[in-house]
Amino acid sequence: MSRLLSAGDETGLHELGVSYPSMRCRHVTKATAVPRYGTGKAPTPPRGSGGLSGAYVHWYADPLAVLGYGGLCWAVMIFDKSGYVFTDEPDTGMDEADCAHTHPNGLPVCEVYVVQNGMITVDSQKPVTLKKVGNALEIDGDTFEPMLRLEGIKLSGQYESRSFVGGDVCSMVSGASTFTDTGTSKGNVTGGFSSSSQSASSGTYAVKDYTLILTYSDSHKEQLFAFALPDKNSKPKLICCGWGAVPTL
Repeated sequence: MSRLLSAGDETGLHELGVSYPSMRCRHVTKATAVPRYGTGKAPTPPRGSGGLSGAYVHWYADPLAVLGYGGLCWAVMIFDKSGYVFTDEPDTGMDEADCAHTHPNGLPVCEVYVVQNGMITVDSQKPVTLKKVGNALEIDGDTFEPMLRLEGIKLSGQYESRSFVGGDVCSMVSGASTFTDTGTSKGNVTGGFSSSSQSASSGTYAVKDYTLILTYSDSHKEQLFAFALPDKNSKPKLICCGWGAVPTL
């Protein structure tokens, strides 16, 4: 009687083996990583598209809050004046929203948008209303406020982990840690946990542009896309990233 065995680890190393009562054959192979981007550049958007520029976010209370999963949800739109818009949330930084990038299959990472007669059309979706309200955009009745960079911002208080629900980013609390300001561009974070499941209990944070950098005492480093939400005076009041929302000082 023979047995087919297959196993893999986090490094992408896979082992395939066939065992018999008196012998065993084994073959080990390294999986080929799929590239994040294609080799080509996205084509120029069609004539008549474009006009908006900047990174905007619409945030709202988590509809699951009544079930005890409360927090914030947010949807991101990063406009390129040429006619492309990035509608995903980057993982580590704004460079991922470069609309010159393509997917490995050659399709652009961004979608074409057209603004005409007070309406905006994104890709093949139906047109919806568009208004400029102060520094914000009102799209289909939802307010999208400008994302603020993290430069000069100090963090304080607890953060809670988040995960993806539907098409937007929503809160699903599974742990909490505390940021402590040190009066410099870096601070301390204690009681932390790593999104890559590596164990770590403390370390430092730094902010740069739209990136939050966490360096733990075991030298493990995390880089997370992050941005600040403005208050009524356009001052930063809350930092949002893939792990959750952090109050500012």
